[in-house]
Parts: sequence; structure tokens; C-alpha cells
Amino acid sequence: MKPINQLIFAACLSFLIFGCSHQKESADSGLTFHIDLTKEYAQKPLVLNALSEDMRMIHLETNEHSLLKWFQGHIGDNFIIALQQEKMVLFTGDGQYIRTIAKRGKGPLEFQQVDAWAVDQKEEFFYYHDVKKDYVYQYKLATGDHEKLPFEDKGYLSQMIIVNDTTFALLPDRFANYGYDYFYQSHSGQILEGNRKEQEKHPGAWAGMSPVFKESGHAAIVFQPSESDTIYQIEGVQMRPIGSISVEEPLKQRDKTIGHSAVLSYLDHQLVIIQKSGFEKRITENSSSMNLTRTTHYLYDRQKGVMMGSGSFEYHINGAVLVNQYVNFPQKRQFVAQFQPIDIKSELERALQEGECTDEQKRCLKALNAQILEDDNPILITGTIK
Repeated sequence: MKPINQLIFAACLSFLIFGCSHQKESADSGLTFHIDLTKEYAQKPLVLNALSEDMRMIHLETNEHSLLKWFQGHIGDNFIIALQQEKMVLFTGDGQYIRTIAKRGKGPLEFQQVDAWAVDQKEEFFYYHDVKKDYVYQYKLATGDHEKLPFEDKGYLSQMIIVNDTTFALLPDRFANYGYDYFYQSHSGQILEGNRKEQEKHPGAWAGMSPVFKESGHAAIVFQPSESDTIYQIEGVQMRPIGSISVEEPLKQRDKTIGHSAVLSYLDHQLVIIQKSGFEKRITENSSSMNLTRTTHYLYDRQKGVMMGSGSFEYHINGAVLVNQYVNFPQKRQFVAQFQPIDIKSELERALQEGECTDEQKRCLKALNAQILEDDNPILITGTIK
């Protein structure tokens, strides 16, 4: 199956301002915004077309080497990297299969579990750490060459950010023994600085949401620790609180806890996007589990202090509407939504039969539907926040 040509869609819809305002925090608090999600807000579809002017649909080539169950990874102009439990696959920027980077195993250049990874801005190198290994792989995307960079492993990592050509910013797992909330390390393996903390003893059985540690829309690093309602902006070794989120207090019943989590998805000078999910968590002496229920995204204008919308994300294409509750905002201003081919085909066929489409829209929908097979790789829709 050949990749679908890149589709560029101009923004065609705008968000309605609900008029649900919030009081900003005082200057003395140090916070620039507070979002109260204990309140009820009218549900309104959040249309991706209205957020971006450079959206494109990517159909990842499907063959015996590149078959994917879901997509997690990097989408750039020149390369796409899909990380799976069993393999890591490299595609061109428009979805054509190039090669398998590595497979799971114990042999040379094989991996056990990749816990942190990053791609440099020029898309020259893909860096990744395999758990319990005293090195970080530097993989040259153009040639497929591997090089080992020294690294002292002291437990799982959560995130990796490339600061410049010689430095990483690394976020350890909450219970790892690095002695830092986060730290900076050179490619030569030297820890340069970090925000120190005492090691937290692992309780044995624990379940919780993953932390947020990534570049925001204005290139700063933002950090929301696991189980925290505070969002920080990182400046060197300083963690400056810039925002907070309120959710309902959890209800505890013996070994079961029912509640809500609120996780930062995206942040820039104007816009905040929060993902709120219900959860049911069970923790016993020897086991733990956590299941997420309904997920809702909230768009908040931090300059005006108003909620702009809440609900699921939608992508509008020639009269068809694709709905997705789990849009990801992996880096800076980028967003990524993925859809299973069978779901897209179902919606395209529904729009052709029941929608109010023009003849030209129907022609485009039929052409797109014919290019997608039900057992193809996930379809990706990506763009940048305008």
C-alpha cells in the first residue's frame, strides 16, 4: 500500500467562547493561571482544524516489517519513528518504510525495554536508552549507524529532552536512585546540574499517572510531577510554579480509590490544554492496577482567564468527522492523533451515505476510502498549533 499524499487543510472552524471565566491567581502566588475542573462546563467538540493551518494525514506503509498495532514515537518533516514493545521502525516523513531500527532481544543492537528517547531538531540522530544499560544509543537516521554514549544507569528513566548538541535533560522515574527530580547530562556522561531530591522509597505496590516533562509551545521545559496538581517551568535547576489544576477529591474504599486525574497536554503563552480522566485504582500489599475511564480535554485561555471549550477532539475532512479522545502533544507546538483504519473507513462510508456532502467532497471521500485497507497501520493526523 503506497502512502497517501500529504493533505493540507486550512483552518475552517473557530471555537466558541463559553464565557466561563476563572479568577487569576494573585501575583504574590507566583502562579499565572489556575484551572478549576471541579466545575461543570458545556461539552463542545474541539475541532483540530481550528487549531492548525498545516495539518496533514499520514498513511504509514504496511508490510511484513512495518506492521504496527498502535503508534507511539516521533513525527518529523524527514523521518517518522514508531516505537513498539517488540521493535522500532523508521519511515520517511510521508510514511514510506525505510528500515527496522532494532528489535527486542538480548543480542547485539537489540533492546529489552526503551524507557526514554528523543530526536534532535535537525532529525540527524535518534537517542534512546535501554533499561539497565550503562549507555545511551545515538542512532544516525540517515545511515542506520549506532554509537554508544556513556550513561550511569540507576533505575528507570521517564523522559529525555535534547537541550543542545551536547546535553540532555533527563527525568528519572519517581523511585529511581539518581538523587534528582531531573538533571542535565553531557554526551560524555557527566552530570552537569539538576534539581536534587531525596530518594523516595518504593512502596512495593503503586499505581499512578505518568509525569509530564517536555518542551512547551514556547520552547521552555514544563514539568508536572506524578500525582501533582502543580505545573512548573524549569529554568536551569529552578522549578518555578506557573499553574495549578483543581479536581474533585478522590473517594477511597478499602483497597480501591475512585477519582480524577488532570494532566497537562499542551502549554504556550496563550493556550493551556488539560486532559482530565476518571480512574479506578486498586492497591493491595502485593499488587496494583489502575484503569482510566472517560477522558475529556479542556482548552483554557491563560491570558483572558476563560475556558474556551471542553470535550473530545474532532478532525473534519470533506464532510466526514473523525472523533478522538486521546490526541497527543509530544513536543513544542505539535499534536498527533491516530485512528484505526477500520474506524476511518466506517466514518467515510457513513458520511457518503448520510452526510450532506458536495459532489467534490464525495469524490475525495471515495478516493480516500479506496486507498485505506482495514488491516493497514494506524492513520496519523498531525500539525502544529498556530
